[in-house]
Parts: sequence; structure tokens; C-alpha cells
Amino acid sequence: MEVTGADRYNPELLPQLEQSVEQQVMTSTYNLDTNLCLLRLYQFYPERVNTRILTQLLLKAVMALPAQDYDLCRKMVPERLQLEEPIVSLNTLVAHLNNARFKEFWAAYATMKDSLDAVPGFKDACRRFATHMLTSTYQKIPKQVIAETLAVSGASLDAFIASQRAESGWTLDGEHVVIPSNEDNNPVAKKQAENIPFGAVAQLLLVQ
Repeated sequence: MEVTGADRYNPELLPQLEQSVEQQVMTSTYNLDTNLCLLRLYQFYPERVNTRILTQLLLKAVMALPAQDYDLCRKMVPERLQLEEPIVSLNTLVAHLNNARFKEFWAAYATMKDSLDAVPGFKDACRRFATHMLTSTYQKIPKQVIAETLAVSGASLDAFIASQRAESGWTLDGEHVVIPSNEDNNPVAKKQAENIPFGAVAQLLLVQ
């Protein structure tokens, strides 16, 4: 749904925008511009906020990580709701994820499981982001660390590693996984030439 001009401030569009969020959830699509328009109207008309829709909107933003959509959306949530549930718990959950505190993340996830799993693909999106964090950090990592990071084990862990071997070139080395080098996990120091103006050098020579 595209909203332009003065319509972006028209409260009569609230039902349509909220329906758009629900449609995104059901069809596994995402429209940040539409969602920001809804948040803008919620700012102007906080008494008309639908908490269920707002939660769904924020969860879709989390699924866009590592893009910073969630931070952008969170800052537009009406102030009174910032101190209420489920926003408080959701902020904590996302902080754990962004700071790679995966043990705490999955513990918090368990307490919110019903609402989080109501958005199809949310758990998979979080695991994709966690995988992104792993590939950006490690060149070689124990399988057990991957299991704890993604909250998977046994056959599910083996299947995940096999999928990454096919998609991203991961290889096994005993109980470790070797991740191909990339610009994040193997940064190359850049040599920077220091340019000194000839005039400055000439003055030094003259002084001597």
C-alpha cells in the first residue's frame, strides 16, 4: 500500500494500514514505508494504537536485521507505550540479539514464544541474523557454539551445517566448522600513504 502527500496524516487510513501489516504477516512480505506511515499516525493519534498490530509491525522490522529498521520504528512508538509490555520485553529481546547474547536471547524468546511464533518466519529470520554474526566473526568455530547460538541440536544442527556447506562453503574439521574468509572475519589492514606537503619539508631543511 502506497501512501503519499497529505494522506500520510489522514487517520481514516488507519484501518487500511493496519490491514496492510496483517497482510505482510500472512504473506511473508515487508513494506517499511507503509509501516512507517502507520507509526506516524499512531504518533498523532496514540489513543487509536492497536497494540497487536504494533507488535506485528515491530517484529517484521526485527526480521529485517542487520538493517536498522527496528531502531527506526521503535523510536516512533508513542512514548507511553515505550514503558509498557510487550514493547519493553521486545526491546530487551532485540538488544540481546544485536549484542550477540544468544543464550539470553533464546531464554527471552521462550517467555514470548506465543506472540513471536505468531509471525511466520520470525525464528528463521533471527537465526539468519545470528548466522550472519557468526560468519562475520569467526573463521573456525566449534559446532557446539553454533548449536548454542542458533538453539538447535542433533539432526537439526547437522542439517543446518549441511545447508551452509552447500550455500556458503562451510567445511567440517572434526568438531569444528571452517567458515570461508570474508571482509568481516578476515579484515585486511589498509596501508595509507601519509602525504607531507613539499613546502613543509623545505622549511625543515632550511632550518637545519
